[in-house]
Order: sequence, then C-alpha cells, then structure tokens
Amino acid sequence: MRQHYASPGGSPGGNGTPSNPWDLATALAHPATVKPGDTLWLRGGTYDLDATIVCSLTGTAAKPLTVRARPHESVLLRWSKLDILRALDIRGSYTRYQGFEMVNTAEGRVFDAGGEADERFRGCALFCQPAGLGVQLVNIHAHDFGFSVFESSQSAIEVYGCRFYNSWWEAPDRSHGPGLYMRNNPAWPGRKRIENNIVFQHGRQGLQGFGSQPFANFDVVGNIFFNNGIPGFHRNLFFGSAAGGHGGNVYEGNCTYFPEAGGAHAFNQFGGDTGAGSLVLENNVIVAENRVAAGFREPLEATLRGNLLFGRVQRGPESSPNDTNGAGFRALYPDNDYYGSDAGVPARPEGVQVHARLNRFLPDPSERRGVAHVAVYNWALRGEVAIDLGPLFGGANAHKEPPLGSLIAVSSAQNPAQTLALRYDGRPLRVPMSGWTPAPMIGADPATHPIRKTFPEFGCFYLSWPVWVPRASARGNPVRW
Repeated sequence: MRQHYASPGGSPGGNGTPSNPWDLATALAHPATVKPGDTLWLRGGTYDLDATIVCSLTGTAAKPLTVRARPHESVLLRWSKLDILRALDIRGSYTRYQGFEMVNTAEGRVFDAGGEADERFRGCALFCQPAGLGVQLVNIHAHDFGFSVFESSQSAIEVYGCRFYNSWWEAPDRSHGPGLYMRNNPAWPGRKRIENNIVFQHGRQGLQGFGSQPFANFDVVGNIFFNNGIPGFHRNLFFGSAAGGHGGNVYEGNCTYFPEAGGAHAFNQFGGDTGAGSLVLENNVIVAENRVAAGFREPLEATLRGNLLFGRVQRGPESSPNDTNGAGFRALYPDNDYYGSDAGVPARPEGVQVHARLNRFLPDPSERRGVAHVAVYNWALRGEVAIDLGPLFGGANAHKEPPLGSLIAVSSAQNPAQTLALRYDGRPLRVPMSGWTPAPMIGADPATHPIRKTFPEFGCFYLSWPVWVPRASARGNPVRW
C-alpha cells in the first residue's frame, strides 16, 4: 500500500511524491498511480480554491483509500466565493476523507433571491449525491458554507467525529442551509451512520431528512446538535415528507439543546405526512424549554426509553398533532424522564449532566492525540462543572488516557480558538461555565443575526490531549510517540 502527496504548492504535473506533490484537484481526480488501499496525504497549509473539486477516488471494500491531513500538519481548504454550488463533490466509493478543515470566507449572508434554485449561495461543503458505497467523512471541520453536507445516494455512507457549523444564508422566503441533509430509500443497500458529530448554528435543521427520497435505515448515535435554525424558525432534528417509506431509524445517545428564546417551530420532529414508521429513540436528551421538544407523527411504531424530554411532546398526524406531554404520553412511553410546564411533570431537570464520548479514530499510529466531545447540561447554573473523563478510558481505550501531568486543551465548540489548558491528574476537570464567547460568523452582521447564548445552562466542548501510542521499539519494548 503506497503513499501519495498533495500540497498547497503542488501542480497537475506532479507525480504525487513528497518532493513533487500534486495539487488538490489532480490528487482527488484519482491519478492512475493511486491503487486500492493507498493513502493520499494532504500536506499542511492553506489550499486557496475557487472552484468545485471533484473527488473521484475509488477503492474497494477490502482495500479502501484514505485521504487525510498529514500528522501534526494543519490543512485548511479555503474557498471565498458566494456563487459556488459545491466545494468538494464526492463521486467515488470506498474512500475515507479525514482530518482537515474547510471554510468559505466570502462576505454576505442575506440575499434578495430565495428558493431551492439559489442554493449556490456560499455552496455545499461536502456534496455526496453520486457517491458510491463505503464513503466515510471522518473528523472533518467544515464551517461558514451555505450548508454542510448533502447526501442522497445508494451508499452506506458514514459521517463520524466532524464539526459542522455556521453554514446558512437568508432569503426573502426563509432561512436556508441545513447541517446534514441526508436521505435513504429502504430499497437501497446498507444502513447509513451519523455518529459523534457536533452540529450547530445552521440556517435550518441540524439533521434534515426531507425530499423526494425517504429517511430510512439511519443510525444516529452520540451526536450533539444545538442552536440550529437561524433566526430560530427550524429545528435540530427533523425528518418527514410526502415521500413514503420512512422507518428503521435509530437515535441513540444524542444531545440536543435550544435556548428558551426561540421561534415557535424550533423543535425536533420525527415523521411527516406519511408518519414516522418504525423508530427507536433511546438515551437521548431533547431540550426545547417552554415549547414543543419533540413531535412524533402517525403512523408510528416507536421504542422510546431512557430519554430526557424537556418541553411539550406532540403525537398525532401531521395535520393535527396533539400536545400530550402529561399523563397521556407518559402512559404510552413510561420509561423516559419528562420535564416541562404540564401538570404532573417536574418543571426542570436538576443538577449537572455531562455526556462525553471518545473519538474512536484517534489515536492511531499516525496521530498522537486523544479527542473527546462533551455536552454539559448545567441545570443548576453553577459557575463551574466537573467533567470526569476517567470512565472513558477503561478496557480497550486505556491507551487513550492522557499521561498524568499532561495538559488537556478544552475549547468551546462555538469558538475553537478560545481554549483552556487544564492539567490532568486523573481527577475530574474543573471547567468554568462563564467567560466563553462564540466566534463571529464570517460574512454575517451580528446586529441582525446574533448568536444565541447557551452558557451557563449548556456548553459543548472539544477536548484534545497527547497520548501514549504503543509501538514496539527495536528491543520490543513500548516507546512513547
């Protein structure tokens, strides 16, 4: 399995070697020398791009290809155009895209035209409409596009460990720009998986399954969705349309949050005109205080257990849903915790709840750091909270634990540049819940489109740290990377 290279200074005439790398467009067009099982390393630096990059790389199920940032080198793919339709147009199969950042730095978010024909505004970061089986989007950091991911193909795609945010635009009809816009016909092969991503501050839904194809056979696991819907009209989670065939969807261990001040439609909806079909909703936190937290559309075959639902709940047909968060809904689904303003339901959760997940792709032999995504529900409004990482490092994850005395970088997801360095001594980290300020949105006027405040009640953090990676030395002993 060979290694190839692209760099910001590469050229179409390169040969993919470290001394003569390709430019990005050439490298992703699948040069003849790239074979199944190979790795394409993206060298560090800023790739200034002004057009769609078509990704035709195609591996096999047994020997997938990998495109990733070279270890310890920061890779930024930067566009600066309003009228770009797609940034990366992924058309190949059995290829993993991993570990780089994407951004559109163009000015402008509000436009006179609207509607689907104008989705060229700011562009789609990762467009996977014709992609084949086995595409993985892993640990990608994409922001400030028109929307983040579009995928509606006969593929068993996986989206894992990514951060998608600040992608939207405003038109006379409404706000535009979902985070993950994905669909899956139940007749297509394989399930699709959305796991351990942080998705926030999009113009419409954080996760949207709506359109000519159903939303079926998805595993949505361990993600954090918050503040999606600028300026407050839409939802964090939503699937449902006139297309039949919704069903087979599993939502497990996801965290959502919407601050109390928001639009009337800012809730999570499961199903549309044809219902939600079969649905498993387990161990999620779904928050929309003083509004509808979740709407379930009939017909519905649901397993709901272990969830925290803070807000009203609707159950019924799309045309006439009923608020049934009191005894009615609890009698149907008793194995959940309900909070809100209805009789018989506690007004608010109490204390502090911390949800932390390790990144299963890191560390590996090429990467010497651990990564965790953390959601904190600070119902008690404390000045600081304790984040206990210890339980994450048991069993097979023992090698991901930070060395005692090392520093853990803690940054708010809303502002990756704002970081605390906390020393790890095996005990819970003490993290403040004030003083965090969101980064400005590129090309947006903060006076007309302010970023909603989540602290101190809710915080979403990205943690990273150096780790020991076992590797045999010449004498057969473990050595530190």
